[in-house]
Amino acid sequence: MLATTALLLTAGCSSGGGSGGGGDSTAPRGASGNASASEHAAGQAAPAKGSVKVLRTVTTGLNTPWGLAPLPGGGLLVSSRDKGTITKVDEKTGRKTELGKVSGVSPAGEGGLLGIALSPDYAADHMIYAYFTSASDNRIVRLLYDAKKPAGEQLGAPDTIFKGIPKGYIHNGGRIAFGPDKMLYAGTGESGNRGLAQDKNSLGGKILRLTPEGDPAPGNPFADSPVYTYGHRNVQGLAWDPEQRLFASEFGQDTWDELNAIKPGDNYGWPDAEGKSSDPKYHNPIAQWHTDDASPSGVAYAGGSIWMAGLKGQRLWRIPLKGTAASADPQPFLEGRYGRLRTVVSAGGDKLWLTTSNTDGTRRPEVRRRPNTGAAGRLRNHSSAASSRRGGRTTTFPASRSIGPRPGSLSPTSSRVSSSLFFSSRVCLRPGAKSSSKTLNIAFPSAAPSSGDQPVAVPRREESPSVGHRRRLSSS
Repeated sequence: MLATTALLLTAGCSSGGGSGGGGDSTAPRGASGNASASEHAAGQAAPAKGSVKVLRTVTTGLNTPWGLAPLPGGGLLVSSRDKGTITKVDEKTGRKTELGKVSGVSPAGEGGLLGIALSPDYAADHMIYAYFTSASDNRIVRLLYDAKKPAGEQLGAPDTIFKGIPKGYIHNGGRIAFGPDKMLYAGTGESGNRGLAQDKNSLGGKILRLTPEGDPAPGNPFADSPVYTYGHRNVQGLAWDPEQRLFASEFGQDTWDELNAIKPGDNYGWPDAEGKSSDPKYHNPIAQWHTDDASPSGVAYAGGSIWMAGLKGQRLWRIPLKGTAASADPQPFLEGRYGRLRTVVSAGGDKLWLTTSNTDGTRRPEVRRRPNTGAAGRLRNHSSAASSRRGGRTTTFPASRSIGPRPGSLSPTSSRVSSSLFFSSRVCLRPGAKSSSKTLNIAFPSAAPSSGDQPVAVPRREESPSVGHRRRLSSS
């Protein structure tokens, strides 16, 4: 089967000497990547070209990994969509420890245990927030994490802070994150009911902004409402730049996937607009992709750019920024090498965490051999935790060429692994510095490269799910 993997990456930027479009290259190790955040925050455009190098596979064998939350004292929390569990991964050894199962999760289709986030006061309260699909809706809960208890018993009972988000077999959204303002943001989907996205009295097809207790956050654009923006189809990625500006990824249907700069109260167009629109009442994306090239899920900010994981596109996109606009064409990396990419998270400094998603049932892999050549959704009364317990410009990019492993390297899509986490480190050059482009080398622990034929996973063509709209197959 295809790898579902956790990767450690080095992802960076150069001043123009790197490879273009589909290159997987690295800047010199001596280049500095830590000054870029302040430089770009001052308004300077990020370099047009970037680089990525996969440093190592952190762990494999994860089951439908979806959310990822690094712990402040070390370790990574990973949610399993279909098992409804949260697992801690030791980022140094790859050892996995199951914290426990989140009760109330009802996985089906694209629903299940989705995004997770640590409380902004985690050092004091040890709370984990989770977005999941229940038997009746999508909801957000918080759970106490007690590492002193035995494995499998470390999660407390879920405390529901927010409920009533419409659920569906498809388009459940699911990404949650605490912003710089310590408010909780949640990306939701329209659950296959397109009209919900434009209905400001519905929670479907929205970005929500909540207090940690689940109330509508102070300063929201609509009075007494958790709705922050509307007109979305299926939001699965949220990230902020150093200037506290929010960016979100958006699944399109047949034509355009999007990266949006988020402005409170704005209408992002769905279902009336997909991608760039000439209608001024809709907020246009800062970048858009053909749906085969992206199907975006998680996003992260690093080095003046947004990094976006692609599911159907099976690549990691870098979108260089100047303010809230794309300053150059997005650049793809890791094209087809690790299959579907679900979540990308900053690992601090010049590093990124990246998870794959090849056991999510959307693609059914088969092993071949080849030469090694390279609820109704209406807005409800949202009570506090206590009462809950009682009840720019658009840049368009064409399809990019997929590339295989370099000769003599171990195929990252080896049939020996099922799900994984990777680590990438970013090396960013200041403008004017020289860079040397190199073919990406991926070293897998305890696995020797092979120069002969290798068993690799080749996904069959996606089959139409039981529900969907028009021609677009669901890829989330």
